[in-house]
Amino acid sequence: MRIEKAEVMRTLEELCKLAPRLWENEQKAAELIKEKLRKQNVGFEVQRYRVRYPVFTRYELWVDGKQLPCLPSSLVSGRIREKRVVNALKHSYSTNYRKPNFNYNPYCRDVSKFTFYSAPALAIRWRDAHTILKAKDVEGSIKLSWKAYRQENIMVGNTENPEKIIVAHYDSWWGGAIDNGLAAALLIHMAKHANLKDSLILLAGSEEVSHEKIYWCYGYRALEREFRDVMEQAKSIVVVDCIGRGGVEITRDREMIRDALWLRDNSFLNKATGIFGSFRQVMEVYHSRADTPKAVTNLEECMRAVSTILI
Repeated sequence: MRIEKAEVMRTLEELCKLAPRLWENEQKAAELIKEKLRKQNVGFEVQRYRVRYPVFTRYELWVDGKQLPCLPSSLVSGRIREKRVVNALKHSYSTNYRKPNFNYNPYCRDVSKFTFYSAPALAIRWRDAHTILKAKDVEGSIKLSWKAYRQENIMVGNTENPEKIIVAHYDSWWGGAIDNGLAAALLIHMAKHANLKDSLILLAGSEEVSHEKIYWCYGYRALEREFRDVMEQAKSIVVVDCIGRGGVEITRDREMIRDALWLRDNSFLNKATGIFGSFRQVMEVYHSRADTPKAVTNLEECMRAVSTILI
């Protein structure tokens, strides 16, 4: 399987220019992917579905009269007046943390919205945590509304009885080179060399956020709703997510895979494999403005790992 690294990086850069790949930009990213596939003479089918996204109209943080950088990290509007600062890796949505808060990713120097909360919340830089805790006056605010969008899953290969299903999402917060543009770019360019008779490649939208209680992986669950029988008869499901920094980890760990492939039916995890990047290195840029093509450190290793599942 011969893939030009320059082609992959060029596609990655084009995807990252659509940052963030949500809302209308997610629709533009889908069009870009379909155009790339057409130029390679690779056929595809499209699954369309409706989803509601939060649209953030205002978010700000004031500390003793000074405005600090922040990003919205809640799925409700409101104000935050308590000096409650939390490590988002320990107190996330998945841990059922429901208190208004300012949260930080301890591995990222920039503002990183690691997770979303069901209470008013703002993501901050970790170095601003001490400033907030020692301040006299702190007030954060966030205002959002919900809007419906028609988004797409792009399916390449055997949509009836594949032996293997390979999935990766193409939507993103900010540039999303590591999460998850590189995986999408590799699957786009490897599709023309893959054994599509026995495999189905899914480039999914709506992984990052949605209106459902488990807000991530909505696009994967859209596939599950309409193509459950296809998923049931497939012998294996492979999810590729957050590759491009550090090493490449291929794992059958159910908990790790579930975080990246949250489906309604947990039994699918029994035949699922995950291909992920190194956690610490990924967290350095995760859901931040630093997640650009420059963050990619191991393109060749990623190419080898992904190619092994498509041959």
